[in-house]
Amino acid sequence: MNFLPPRPLSQRFFYGWLLLILLVFILAGWGVFWAKDKLEQKIKPLEEQTSILREKTAEAMQKEKEAKKRNQELAPFLEYKETVAMLEDSQISWKTCINLLSDALPDQAKIFRMEGKKNHIYLWGLFPSVEVASGYVNKMVNEQKNVFQEGWVDCVGASCAGSPVKAVGKQVVIQFHFVLEQD
Repeated sequence: MNFLPPRPLSQRFFYGWLLLILLVFILAGWGVFWAKDKLEQKIKPLEEQTSILREKTAEAMQKEKEAKKRNQELAPFLEYKETVAMLEDSQISWKTCINLLSDALPDQAKIFRMEGKKNHIYLWGLFPSVEVASGYVNKMVNEQKNVFQEGWVDCVGASCAGSPVKAVGKQVVIQFHFVLEQD
């Protein structure tokens, strides 16, 4: 007969418990490595996309850096070009004005001096009378409104010319000016 107390379950099934614990740890370790492998499979394409995007970003940054450098080198030229274009747009066509003025000049009238400043053109001429000169100025302003804003007779007489002018007959020295339209 055995008078010893029964062995506790932990001692009785020690190797079973030990195997169960080892099996759980082995399965847990295998599960961790399996999950890591699955995550690596999912992350690998993302890393490839990221590396491609990084390369593209680096190329774009390099191109932008080169463009900035080129723009800094060309900035004075571009500013000059813009300024020239702006000035050409605002430039007055003096040739057109002079052609219009000389084509409409009355008979026996002669212009002997012209000056252009900003959007004004100043003229000195010999006219048969003050009325003819005044009519000429009014005619130019009324008929050529797209070229001339307004016109004025400034001075009448020999003192207007600044230097002696040979007047033939009853011709009068007239100084007048026109204000030109600007686009």
